[in-house]
Amino acid sequence: KHCVVAQARVRFAAVVDGGCPYDREPPRIPRSRSSATPLGGCVLSEFNGDVALAIDVGGTKVDAALITLDGEVLRSTLTRRPTGRASSRELIGDSIRDAAAGALAGLAPGQRLLGIGVGSAGPVDLRNGSISPLNLPTARGLVVAQVLDGLHPGLPVVLALDGTCIALAEHRWGELAGCANGLAMVVSTGIGGGFIID
Repeated sequence: KHCVVAQARVRFAAVVDGGCPYDREPPRIPRSRSSATPLGGCVLSEFNGDVALAIDVGGTKVDAALITLDGEVLRSTLTRRPTGRASSRELIGDSIRDAAAGALAGLAPGQRLLGIGVGSAGPVDLRNGSISPLNLPTARGLVVAQVLDGLHPGLPVVLALDGTCIALAEHRWGELAGCANGLAMVVSTGIGGGFIID
């Protein structure tokens, strides 16, 4: 029913209507999947409805994709760009922006973009909207809203720690759904995760 973790990490950053989608029940959206074939819960083709842009900033890559309100990744929009410890600050910023632009290029007629969510390796400074991933030392203090400036004016850009994002997403859509307490972990370039506590 669910996307595999490698694909689903992108959706963990999704932000709906300028706020966290986990504080209320999401609206159910009528789907038009005449040419779509479901695979593990992922939409492989077209979807008409509201979407969010999700961006995952990691130690070796940036992933971005459009996400439905049900947390499904629109696979045709999935875009990946490189990062890495040796990357310059400019390259990391360019990769974030290019991945976001690539995913946005897949925005189809009938789809409405509600917001942009960024999940990043930490630490993150939520007040200033900046990231300082330990495995990307040149990105220290990089303000993601400035990197994404002008891509889709007027939309909220919301930042969160990737461990928080994975825990919230698994609680909303994944293996922790229905659990009052839980721990979600991801093993990638680094190891991270988050607790759900009732």
